[in-house]
This record gives sequence, structure tokens and C-alpha cells, in this order.
Amino acid sequence: MAENNDASIQQHSLELSSRAASTPLYYTVGAAILCGLLGYAGDAILRQSGVASSYVLLFVGLVAGGIGGYRIGTDKAVSLRLQAEIALCQMKVRDNLEDQS
Repeated sequence: MAENNDASIQQHSLELSSRAASTPLYYTVGAAILCGLLGYAGDAILRQSGVASSYVLLFVGLVAGGIGGYRIGTDKAVSLRLQAEIALCQMKVRDNLEDQS
């Protein structure tokens, strides 16, 4: 039973680690698109009110969203890697306790 549980814990740890590798990219792209759309909407409002717009808000939204998304994504990736390591450490502690008894 312990071997089967160990295999599932190791598999879960690998899945968390692989998710952590791609998380910053997904957060960066998603936040850049979202903030870019908000910037585009702001530019559209400015154009309707008669102010000449050169899509500055669009570019500001893309850059700010990309930077913010990257920061949030890297924090999330660190959290996922930590969860993976904690699972492996708990498995090792359990194995050590079983060996001692």
C-alpha cells in the first residue's frame, strides 16, 4: 500500500512541478491580454469623446499587464514548487518513521 501511495505522491509532485514551469508564461500572457483590452477600451472612450488617441493606453496596458502577470505567475510557480517539495518531504518523513518502528 505504501509503494502505491508513494508512486501517487511522486506523480502528484511531478505534475505540480510541470505546472510550475509554465505558470509564469500563462499568467503573463493572460494579464497582458486582459490589461491590453482594458487599455483599448480606454482608447476607444477617448476617441469617442473627441480626444486624439494613439493607442498609448493599449500599449501601457499590455506592458503593465505583462509585468504584473509575470510577477504573479512567478509567485504562483514558487508556491506550486513548494507544494511539490512538501509532499515529497512528508513522504520521506513517513518512510523514515516506518523504518524506525
